[in-house]
Amino acid sequence: MKLKAIHCILVLAVLAVPGVGDKVDDLISKLGSETDSERSAAAYSLGWTGDSRAVDPLIEALDDENWSVRSRAANSLGDIGDSSAVSPLIETLADEDGAVRFSAVGALGSIGDSRGIEPLIKALHDEDFLVRSHSAEVLGGFGDSRAVDPLIEALDDENSTVRSSAIIALGAIGDSGAVDPIIEALDDENQDVRSIAATALRWLDDSRAVDPLIEALDDEESSVRFSAALSLAELDDSRAVDQLIEALDDPDFSIRSSAAVKLGEIGDSRAIQPLIKALDDEDPIVRSDIAAALGNLTGAGECQWDSYTQDRAAYAGQPGNVLPLKGSPFAAGSYIVLVGAAGEDGLDLPPESWNAFGPYEIKAGHKYKASIICPGEVSLLWEEDTADLLDYSDPGPDLASVYARNDCPGEVWYAICLRSLSLSAGKTSEAGNELAKDDCHQQEEPLAIGRCFYAKARDLLKAEEYDRAIRIYEYIIQILSPVQKDMTAQGLPFSDLTILLANSWLSKGDALAMQDKYEDAIQAYDEAIRFDSGSRYYLYREAKAGALEKLGRADEARQYFDEANRIKQGGGWE
Repeated sequence: MKLKAIHCILVLAVLAVPGVGDKVDDLISKLGSETDSERSAAAYSLGWTGDSRAVDPLIEALDDENWSVRSRAANSLGDIGDSSAVSPLIETLADEDGAVRFSAVGALGSIGDSRGIEPLIKALHDEDFLVRSHSAEVLGGFGDSRAVDPLIEALDDENSTVRSSAIIALGAIGDSGAVDPIIEALDDENQDVRSIAATALRWLDDSRAVDPLIEALDDEESSVRFSAALSLAELDDSRAVDQLIEALDDPDFSIRSSAAVKLGEIGDSRAIQPLIKALDDEDPIVRSDIAAALGNLTGAGECQWDSYTQDRAAYAGQPGNVLPLKGSPFAAGSYIVLVGAAGEDGLDLPPESWNAFGPYEIKAGHKYKASIICPGEVSLLWEEDTADLLDYSDPGPDLASVYARNDCPGEVWYAICLRSLSLSAGKTSEAGNELAKDDCHQQEEPLAIGRCFYAKARDLLKAEEYDRAIRIYEYIIQILSPVQKDMTAQGLPFSDLTILLANSWLSKGDALAMQDKYEDAIQAYDEAIRFDSGSRYYLYREAKAGALEKLGRADEARQYFDEANRIKQGGGWE
């Protein structure tokens, strides 16, 4: 796992940054403004430009009398990535303000110059625990063995967040000397630290971890037990399966979901019946992950799970909708992934809407069209005149049987699949399909993919192409949310990916607000705030307050302005 430094200021504060599209020279001149807010906004916006002309003025701004200007200047220097800023940023690690030191740590990580390693090791002893924690994360991103012993010492830090970050960093570096210290952390008093320790042992892939992880299966906290089970599964220990099956009943939906995914990957047939039993889970995401796991385990789509159930019934996609399935030959591995509603005169949905992201409401008395996936082949989307979908039945007022020909290479079969779906989940647009083919997907890690798209959305905001930017933010949210869910299940702390996800919601809100869509913007800001459970980032609250103020809801706006100010005064950052 490759970890990079958290950028304290990644958000696009469009509401608070006038003249974002101004030339670099204009922004540089505003660094000399008499107004703190204008200097701060200019320092922030210069980071967007990536222009080397801004480096020296931003280095000078590291000495500004206002902490926000200094903090934003440090972040922008990290965004630009010029190595000439390394020495000034190292000096900034001694700034009197914790938020500024935090930003300097992140900037050094973004630039990635090895000169920053020793100063960052010293920052592990900073008086501010957030600076210590951030330093540990950044050192993990460097992957330098010089940091191993100092990070092991940080496992004794008085603050659990620092201890957690040190464990993650040691896991990222991958030095075998960290195995025993991390094993000891399985007994930490803090459950999050124990859970992260169990996860990090998976990354280190050392047989010494097996017995301690087995002991961790008896931990009093479910998150620790679950992380231990996932790690044992990665270490090919069969004892993990029973614990993962037990996790299918966990109160936390993210743990249930991750357990299903991992059981599908392990491929142990003992999980089939428990997974089928769990198909009535109340959470649709969990049900979807269970369905995928069963597909992996049985080598069959959901239309064929009847061969694994005692009552020979096919699961219909929602709790209670299990209907008899009779007399249909199946090709192993093929199944219908979506049905789309048709009007009286035929299909009334465009081909790009036929996909697994649907879904659409199924109404009795209509004809339907389906998509077939062939194992090892591309999906086949049938045109109406070639799809053999002339028959349907009405087993109930909200269900319909759909007949589709599976013309996978080498075999021709008919398959039946039953579904009950809702319109509320929406559908994937043509733009969404285009984004799925974007060159950003050449990146290997979800975080890198998200950052690539985020940069493109930022450029669209500069060009005032708000709707296109919003579509990209929504796509980032779509691809990163499952990863964040898995990280939450593993007990991982507030991370780069979490910040990028929250900032995507915030930036979507900003783009909506720029179009005077303040109600919609507030909903997006609320999502950003939801990810900031530790109340560290005041700009989320300021953005919502600004939208509320535009709607004339002054009392509510004041509440969020006050909350933002409390975060500032308490050392919280943007």
